Amino acid sequence: MMIRTKIRIVLPLVCFLLCGCTSRVIQREITDSSGSNKLILVDRECQSIWGWARHRRLYDFDSLVWRSSTAGKWHDRIAISQAAFQRDCPRRRWVSELYSFNPTNGAAVIKVAEGDKPEGAAATIHYVYSWREWNLPSNVQVRVLKVCSDPFQKYEP
Repeated sequence: MMIRTKIRIVLPLVCFLLCGCTSRVIQREITDSSGSNKLILVDRECQSIWGWARHRRLYDFDSLVWRSSTAGKWHDRIAISQAAFQRDCPRRRWVSELYSFNPTNGAAVIKVAEGDKPEGAAATIHYVYSWREWNLPSNVQVRVLKVCSDPFQKYEP
């Protein structure tokens, strides 16, 4: 009986230390000129013993959220989850940066990282970063604006 009790205590602790837990973090936010619309990039902070040992914070894309203010109260107008953003794309992709958005038509300029092979491919997957125009209400790519030479390249229209 004592062994079962120890296992019930130790096993969750070991899982936490190895796998970690997550919390949502607003990484980036841009506001339109009127100040009544925001586009927010939300990431999940992934905490594990591996990140702690390396003194690093690790993040995964969580969602892209368009918020509007009405009578001084903010509400989510559109929220695109990681799963919804990934939909219909066999290669892993995520939003890594925001540049601009137009609340009139719901168009945004975002930086997307996308694998060059489908998820689970036997070969090594390389991620290509590009700036894209994205239709937020439809959650679809309108066009690729620029393929980046490195992941940190800023957008220059």
